[in-house]
Amino acid sequence: MEKLATSQELNASVRSIGPVEFEKILGKMQADTLQMVSNADLRYRAVTGVERDSILIRYFDALLSPKAPSGRGYQAIWEQGWAENLREFKASGSL
Repeated sequence: MEKLATSQELNASVRSIGPVEFEKILGKMQADTLQMVSNADLRYRAVTGVERDSILIRYFDALLSPKAPSGRGYQAIWEQGWAENLREFKASGSL
C-alpha cells in the first residue's frame, strides 16, 4: 500500500511558474499580460502513484462520457441550462 505524503512533504514539492517561464514558452509578452501572470497564484505540484491514477481516470471518464449535442437546434436547451445556472448563482451567491 502506498504511503500518504505528510503536509511537510507536500509543501516541499510545491512549485510555481511566473512571467519568465511563460515567456520561455510563448515568447515576448506585453507588459500588462506579464503583470497578470505575476499577480496570479500559479503554484502546482507533481502528482504520482494512486493520486495520479485517480486524476487520470477522472479525466478519461469525462472525455469519454456522452456529450450533449450543440448547434442551432439546441439553443433552447442551452438557454434553459444557463438560466438554471444563473438562478443557482443568484440564490447562493457562489460559483
